[in-house]
Amino acid sequence: MFDDIMHELVPEGDGRFNLGEVLLFAFTVILAVFTAFRSYDFINHTLPPGWELVAYAGLAVMDGGFLVWALVIALSATSAVQVAISWGMWLADGLGLALVVVADSFYYTQASQNTAAMADTVSALAAWAFPIMAIVNAAFAILYKLMEPKRIRERQKRAKMERLHHLAELGELQARIEQVQATVASRLTDQRMSLADLKGAMAEKLAELERLEKELALRRIQQAQLNAGTAGQPTKPTPAVHQVAPVTAAVPGDNHNEHRGDFTTLEGVSPFGE
Repeated sequence: MFDDIMHELVPEGDGRFNLGEVLLFAFTVILAVFTAFRSYDFINHTLPPGWELVAYAGLAVMDGGFLVWALVIALSATSAVQVAISWGMWLADGLGLALVVVADSFYYTQASQNTAAMADTVSALAAWAFPIMAIVNAAFAILYKLMEPKRIRERQKRAKMERLHHLAELGELQARIEQVQATVASRLTDQRMSLADLKGAMAEKLAELERLEKELALRRIQQAQLNAGTAGQPTKPTPAVHQVAPVTAAVPGDNHNEHRGDFTTLEGVSPFGE
């Protein structure tokens, strides 16, 4: 930073000092010393005895902040956000510095009652400006650092890597989903094949059962026809058998049935003795 300042004071070429730049730099240093004295004096009046270090810290916030942001605008700010932050904080610190200088001037001024009331108001505002500007400077200094192009590129790179990692996780998840889908499809195919085999076996059993039912029905029809044919034929009469009485009973006197002896009857006997 010092080299950049010297480069502004000593331009390249002839190596001689630029009088206007030197005078402007000297004027800036004198004003800085004046405002620093006023700021330290006012801040010291708002603090209890023994807090001189805090007064120096307030001097760094007010005067130091005003100078630092001016140098940042001139030498360091690159991105549009950094330039906007630097200009905004330079103006804010300048306003706070001016308020503190005016308040310290009122503190030593012998004035009327109206001026005294105004001095009280300005002093109160300046007293509040010190802690507020300290917080604002710290916050925007951090924000300025975060808005550096290098850090923006790093954040973009991290965001890109995070997206790539997220996409990789999504790809892995998609691969797992596809694997599960393939497994489910394979199991469904196996189950469908098993179901098809079961349906084929059931179809064969049903066909065999149907064939057996048809065969049974055909046999029943044949048996019914056979029974009907048997019932239509006439029944043959059984010949009557007449029992013949024994000859001895018919011819009691002839024990040997030789037609000898005394006949009880002559029926069936030839008159010619045959």
